[in-house]
This record gives sequence, structure tokens and C-alpha cells, in this order.
Amino acid sequence: MDNRNVLDIFVNRGMIDAPLAEDMLHEIEASGKDVGDILSDFQVVQSREDMWGIIAQELGSELVDLADFVPPEELLAVIPAPMARLHGALPIDFNAEGITVALLDPMNPQTPEDLRFALGKEIKVVVAPVHVIEKKINEAY
Repeated sequence: MDNRNVLDIFVNRGMIDAPLAEDMLHEIEASGKDVGDILSDFQVVQSREDMWGIIAQELGSELVDLADFVPPEELLAVIPAPMARLHGALPIDFNAEGITVALLDPMNPQTPEDLRFALGKEIKVVVAPVHVIEKKINEAY
């Protein structure tokens, strides 16, 4: 996920100004911390996890809690392991209308399009913390 795009959301929402966003980008580069930690360090959000709710709102998506989520085998079969890893996509649900996925980069509009094309199903994107999605993909596949 692009740090500048994340910070632009906070600028557009009036939570930070452009110069502060630039300072944060420099801090991310200098410290190696992720954007959520920097937003927390600068007291824009209470914790790095709070960033995800704001991103979900911006995308018009739902924030999901995957902490206790264990995808059943039939759900994992909907997106083959190589495709799930390539696209950073964790299937959350599927029905006749399509597949709900949590993406490592929910802000990349190309990923749902690629999945839609490859799978022949409508794709609904939900948002969850990247580190949780990554862990769940690694555990599931």
C-alpha cells in the first residue's frame, strides 16, 4: 500500500495538512516504520489499527475483524493459493453474487479488476489490517 495515498486520505479529510504529511513521509523513510505507526506517533490516530477504519470509510467499504477468522476449505478453494498470494487476497465470503475479499492493498483498484477477470465473479473488497491479512493468507494457504 502506498504511504502517500494513505496520507492523502488524512489530508483530504482535514486530519493533517500537506506539510505534516510530507514530514511523515520523511519519517517513514528515515525510521522504517509503517504509516500506521507514524500516524500514531504523530497522534493523528490513537493506535495504528485506527487507520484501517478511516481507509474503509474512504473506500466506502466495510472494516472487518479477522482476528478469529478461519476460512473453511470450500472458501479457500474459491481463490487458488498462487492467485491469493500474487494478489494479496484473502477470501472472506462467497455467494451467487460474488466473492468478498480482504486485500493487502485495498486502495489498488487494479487488484479487484484482475480478480474479477481471472475468477469470472464480482469482487467485493473489505478492509482489515494488512498484518492480519498477511498472517491469515500464510496460515490458510
